[in-house]
Amino acid sequence: MKRTKRIMAYLVALALLLTAIPMEPALAATGQNPGVEGGGADLAAPDADQEQLLLNYVVIEKEHITAPEVQTAVVSIGDGTNVLSDVVLSVQNQATGEVREVAAKQVAGDGIVFEIRHDNEKETAVWRLDFVRYVVAGKGQTIQLAGAGIEAVYGVNQQLVTDADAYVSDETAPELTADVVKFDGNGNQTSETSIASAIAENSDVIKNSSRQTPIVGAMANSPGNVNIPGNQLLGAPTSGNLIIVFDPGHDGTHAGASYNGYQEAERALKITQYAREELSQYRGVTIYMTRDTAACPNGGGSNSDCLTRRVQIAKNFGANVFVSFHLNASGNHSARGAGVYYPNSNYRPDIHSEAYGLGSSILNKLLELGLGSWGMQIRNSEDKTYYPDGSLADYLGVIRQNKEAGITPVLIEHAFMDNAGDVQFINSDEKLKKLGVADATGIAQYYHLSKGEYQYRDGDAKVGITPIENYTKMMLEANGVPLAYNLFFAVYTSSSDVKWYWGFKDNDRWLSSMNVSDYNKTGTYYVDAYAVRQDGSYYVVGRNTFALEELNTSWTGPQGETWKIDSDGLSRCYDANGNQIKNAFQCDGTYTYFFQADGSPMTNRLTYHPDGKNLIYFDEQGHEVFDHFQYCKDVKYTCYFNTYGYLCIDEIVFSGGKPYYLDKTGAMKQNEWFYFGNGVDIGSANADGSLKAGGWGKDPWGRQVFYHWNGMVARGLITDGVWYYHMDEKDGHLRGQFR
Repeated sequence: MKRTKRIMAYLVALALLLTAIPMEPALAATGQNPGVEGGGADLAAPDADQEQLLLNYVVIEKEHITAPEVQTAVVSIGDGTNVLSDVVLSVQNQATGEVREVAAKQVAGDGIVFEIRHDNEKETAVWRLDFVRYVVAGKGQTIQLAGAGIEAVYGVNQQLVTDADAYVSDETAPELTADVVKFDGNGNQTSETSIASAIAENSDVIKNSSRQTPIVGAMANSPGNVNIPGNQLLGAPTSGNLIIVFDPGHDGTHAGASYNGYQEAERALKITQYAREELSQYRGVTIYMTRDTAACPNGGGSNSDCLTRRVQIAKNFGANVFVSFHLNASGNHSARGAGVYYPNSNYRPDIHSEAYGLGSSILNKLLELGLGSWGMQIRNSEDKTYYPDGSLADYLGVIRQNKEAGITPVLIEHAFMDNAGDVQFINSDEKLKKLGVADATGIAQYYHLSKGEYQYRDGDAKVGITPIENYTKMMLEANGVPLAYNLFFAVYTSSSDVKWYWGFKDNDRWLSSMNVSDYNKTGTYYVDAYAVRQDGSYYVVGRNTFALEELNTSWTGPQGETWKIDSDGLSRCYDANGNQIKNAFQCDGTYTYFFQADGSPMTNRLTYHPDGKNLIYFDEQGHEVFDHFQYCKDVKYTCYFNTYGYLCIDEIVFSGGKPYYLDKTGAMKQNEWFYFGNGVDIGSANADGSLKAGGWGKDPWGRQVFYHWNGMVARGLITDGVWYYHMDEKDGHLRGQFR
């Protein structure tokens, strides 16, 4: 399928050999699994004689993007036989010098895919790809792109003036077709070629076919149709409480900055107390404080010990989030505005992403008060401190230690105490309260918290329906329920053909879309909007109907082909000469189909990709499933298909920041204590399939266990930096602890 986008490719000679940038030895590990500080696999320092992998090419998808948008970059390193882990790309804002590190979205052979998110106009600039850092064979390596003669740049909200080495059109760009990335017994990623033989049904191989990828357009980015067995919401919010620890920076022993008659410790405490007062009005959140007086939480001592104690308090409370409240000072009295520190993408990229979203939400609320901004900031270690996986650590102690503990941290610098303008925001309790309320509101909005005991009622939402794309689709819209945790639409013509469509939030409204071909009927359609609460319950909040008097049963596709809806309600395709497409893949611009020997689309079928190794699925409408959980009717369980449409087998996948495990048959584990595919490591799946991860919990016998970030139960010796915990070598239950 031809697409009009251009991909700018920076080609590098295959024989280019780069000098490795040596890394210091990683922190020694004491456990067998990754995820707990001190619990990762041992990583030695690079050998001086270790050969650096070759850089083959760098590809940037778009010359320029318009925020909010995601830029995709592909870097090719090595010959495809090397197993790379902890791959990070560093990009830099050429206007401000801001450096951002992005964890790889997918490692596919020698190709590494990165997605760089740009959220707003404040990121307007030319951005440059600086270096790639990764671990291979237990050794850390870094490739400086500029050092290789590559000026890999793109524009955000501005045109880029450059002469690329080559332009490659989409139809000739190679597709990355690599094996599924899996985890071995130690939780490390490995690349394997074996495919589980447990799925014996539908084992035919589609031969001599080339598969097309759907065009990603505005509507393709919407959640779309979710096939839910028994009308149960897959991935609905699970019940639970958000635990946040508020940390007023400094204290009576470690006072912090002092200007214009104000002490940072005293002002920060008041802001924090006001934030707690405001956030306490929201449901589904519990707030704790590291201090509620001027006293040091550690009873005195060094500042370093005090910071460690603050993180330990958060651990003791089982915190999900840690927010540290501070005020700033520059010394030259000219710096001004608010900013938020958040962790880099090393070691726990999921925490990095969540902290960026949380911090941005808080910062936006502070800016609404009139404060200036110096943005979202990452500060990396300046003394070669590393995380347990050997990657460069964060500089700030509360950021680093919380991330190691699996807690999402941000540190807010509200204003500059030594700036004459900024001091106007902190010179009264009334103004301090505004800062605290802004902080709390930013937190509540990011986590979709709601105030009071609001009861959703039928009629609260106005449901709108707008035909688009020549009546082949309908845009669904719900207004009037901005506090809903989530929302979905039920669309049906009768009780036997209900289909569900997740909504996505656009300011105060919820949007989704449906394909008329999902039903292929004329008559009256009913649309019900359901608001979802944080505890997972859901209620009808609005209804509407629309009448479809005539089906648009024929249209022209993106390559000039003709598409028709047949009497069975399924699509057929004909080439420019009128010949029916058979034994071939075809894309209609949104969905990919496989048309069988009789010209009908394959439906409700798990089958092999043309490579003969990977399994793919076509749903009841004949749509190939990409990047989605899917209940597969022929095997009667829920599976996950990745970005390339491949069934994930014996793999941990992350969706919505949560890990899920797909076993050796591709089935998602649900509501059970289980062994991973290696027969050694253990995990526990919730009812919705998400794994218990990133903290302490109980096994089925009520014993304490620790779950790593990837859902694996810790075994052996682990530490939180203060205590050592002896976890049973076999089943991971806590046997004892010592200091």
